[in-house]
Amino acid sequence: MRKTMMYGTMMLFMLFLITANPSGTGENGREFVSWLSSGWDDAREFVSSFVGDGTSDRNEFGEVPIPTVGTVE
Repeated sequence: MRKTMMYGTMMLFMLFLITANPSGTGENGREFVSWLSSGWDDAREFVSSFVGDGTSDRNEFGEVPIPTVGTVE
């Protein structure tokens, strides 16, 4: 019951913001969504660099070079 009241109150508040200043609310909403998307991209980049992306170095033929030890003459 408590969650239902909270969601209803949040929806009424959003409706109030939209009707009070539609253009300002739209701009703020756009900024918020872009902030969320950039934050998601930054978090994904951090995790992939922290864990590693699992790709290996490949040559121009798409082959993975295997390091070898040269012979001593």
